[in-house]
Amino acid sequence: VINIMRKKSYDILDMTALFNLSYTFGLTRYNNKYDFQSIPNSDLFKGKRNNYYLPKMKPPSTIMSDCENIHLWEVLPLDLKIKDANLIYSTANDGYSLSTILAINDTYDYETTIMFLIETADDEIFGGVMSNLFKHTNGKSVRPMVSLLLKIRPEIKIYQASDERDDVLYVDSECVIFGNGPKGPAIRFDKDLKGGFSYEGGCFNNEKLVSNEKGEFQIKKMEIYHLD
Repeated sequence: VINIMRKKSYDILDMTALFNLSYTFGLTRYNNKYDFQSIPNSDLFKGKRNNYYLPKMKPPSTIMSDCENIHLWEVLPLDLKIKDANLIYSTANDGYSLSTILAINDTYDYETTIMFLIETADDEIFGGVMSNLFKHTNGKSVRPMVSLLLKIRPEIKIYQASDERDDVLYVDSECVIFGNGPKGPAIRFDKDLKGGFSYEGGCFNNEKLVSNEKGEFQIKKMEIYHLD
């Protein structure tokens, strides 16, 4: 890897490009002689996983399975693929309270990138990744530089916020709205974290994240991770 980096200049965030330049060396024997055979890793792993970094979740999520975790990291943007996830809030440890989330988030840098996960009573999982914490947005909606809507179960999908929309995140002491739209937000949950709503369309142009006809869901678990 050092030799590769010396010969050519590559963005260290582009781990796929770096991986494609690496080789596996195998020792072969022929007529009592040994020889090295170099095999490009891009050929060795062809048709297999497209993610060359195994993310560390500290501690492991009680919402996502290991398989879902790996598959999610496969489809994240490259600059997020190399990040690990450190738990900063969970309903299991910290209770069901938006005020607790706001208090914990106040102890971190405003531009910290986080991932939040919600598991519903119907075993659906969704959430988001954003470069803002859950902090008061002072009565207006804001657009974090990183704004991704995640659907994880029953299938993994990622939605990127439209470049033309600034109404991505709204936070006050009563509720959180992530991804506003004419029918309603992609995700909304209130201060008691008992439940919320999900609607299609809006700034993520997403489908409804839950199966309930009215878009309602009950929160079974919630986790927030700092991505670093």
